[in-house]
Amino acid sequence: QSTNLKQHLLTHAKIRSHQPFAIPAVAVTITEIQPQY
Repeated sequence: QSTNLKQHLLTHAKIRSHQPFAIPAVAVTITEIQPQY
């Protein structure tokens, strides 16, 4: 699960890397995913 989570975050980071709010977006993603684990 940890590996999948990292891959998921990396994918989002790449997609949003050109956006100024990339880090907050990843933070929101982490917040949304955490309860599932």
